[in-house]
Amino acid sequence: MTGSPSIKRILLIAVMFAPMAHAGVAGWLTSEARDWQFIQKSGGVKIGAPLEKSGRTVLPVGYWPEGNSGLAVRKVELKRSGSQIVIRIYTQVAEKGSDTGRVHYGDLAGIPAGRYAVYYETAGDSAKRLGEIVIK
Repeated sequence: MTGSPSIKRILLIAVMFAPMAHAGVAGWLTSEARDWQFIQKSGGVKIGAPLEKSGRTVLPVGYWPEGNSGLAVRKVELKRSGSQIVIRIYTQVAEKGSDTGRVHYGDLAGIPAGRYAVYYETAGDSAKRLGEIVIK
């Protein structure tokens, strides 16, 4: 294959230009849903009362991955199952612009008004119950 660039040369170019790549690629590549055991080992999770933020109803979720300073929260996923809401936290490698705060927000859009029991990862599992909320 005379004339074609070698793999080493392609990798060298990729490494040289990687810092200029769009922020978020490393986070996307390292995004991982965290199970209950990981959440418990890294400080636990708490919920607050729903509130309005930027015109949307959101659920405040207190979580900071203690002992994992290289991690940031990528997203808080919420799913409704009848009168229950299940939370799942996704983390990623911390990078410029990452959410490294202690409180994050799950979007409650599409979940009708009512009273809901909130669980982590598994609906109805009393060991993973985080509390109850009312959406108005």
